[in-house]
Amino acid sequence: MNLFEWLGESFDPGPVGGINATREPLFDRSIKKGWAIFFMIIGASVLGLFVWMILTSENKSLYFGLLILYLLVCYFLTPKPNAGNIGWLGGLINNPFRISDNINRFLLFFYLFLLPGKLMVFAIQTFYSLLKYNLN
Repeated sequence: MNLFEWLGESFDPGPVGGINATREPLFDRSIKKGWAIFFMIIGASVLGLFVWMILTSENKSLYFGLLILYLLVCYFLTPKPNAGNIGWLGGLINNPFRISDNINRFLLFFYLFLLPGKLMVFAIQTFYSLLKYNLN
C-alpha cells in the first residue's frame, strides 16, 4: 500500500466486496434445461480432464486430495467483488488513491479461479439429483 492509497482511503473509502462462506447455487435463479445440460457437460468435461491428468501422474493420492479440497472450497466459498470499485476503465487501470479496488480485483480473480470448480460441482450436483429423482 503506497502513500497515495493510504491517504485516498482515509478521505474517501471505497466499497469492498466479500466472500460468502455458505453453500450457494452457481446460478441465482432457475435456468432453462438446455443451459443446465450445457453447463453440466462442460463441468463433467473439466472434471474428466482433471481426473485423467491425475490418473496419468506419479502421485495420484496427493492430487486426488487436492482436487477434493479444491471442490470443497468451490462448493462452500463464493467471492462477491464490488463491481463498482474495481479500478478505472472497468479494472484496466489501477486507482492509485484506493486500495479497496485492489481487494475487489483480487476477489474477481479469486472468483475466476473458482469458476471451473463451481462448474464441476454443478455437474456433480445435477448428476446426483438426476439419479436421485430417476431412482425414486
